[in-house]
Amino acid sequence: MKKIVYLLLLICSTSVSAQKFEFTVDGFTDYIVEEFPSKSQLELYNLSKMWVMDTYKNPDEVLKADFEGERIRIFGGDYSYTYQIEIAFKDGRVKFDPISLEKGSSLRIPIPFDKSNLFFNKKGKAKYMMQPAKKEAEEIINDVFLPYVEYLKKGNKDKNDW
Repeated sequence: MKKIVYLLLLICSTSVSAQKFEFTVDGFTDYIVEEFPSKSQLELYNLSKMWVMDTYKNPDEVLKADFEGERIRIFGGDYSYTYQIEIAFKDGRVKFDPISLEKGSSLRIPIPFDKSNLFFNKKGKAKYMMQPAKKEAEEIINDVFLPYVEYLKKGNKDKNDW
């Protein structure tokens, strides 16, 4: 009985996490605002710039716009996709806003963030042939967003606690 209770507690505790971006018939999640009540606007801005420096191989090439203390814009990706994300800051809050996502190598194919008959049927379900692309689009953005949120929560303690 103790094992069952422990297992249920473990499952419940691991399921509580940051929000995730979804690609639905209404389009891609427009943006997500995460709350960090104990952090100021400037602290969130500085942590975000440190996250870019720690996360990307060439941070100067990724950080394409920097509106001192208010927002940053990053361009990232690899040979198979590129993305553009804007991150805005207010006291205790961060707005994470994917602006574009493109798939392909030499010929870039934009993945639309708005309503699209390309991915969904009339019933609102992902078309069978498009399910892998839908899942991949969500994973690309969430693979950037979720570690970013974790980084802000930790406050870069891993690097400074030596």
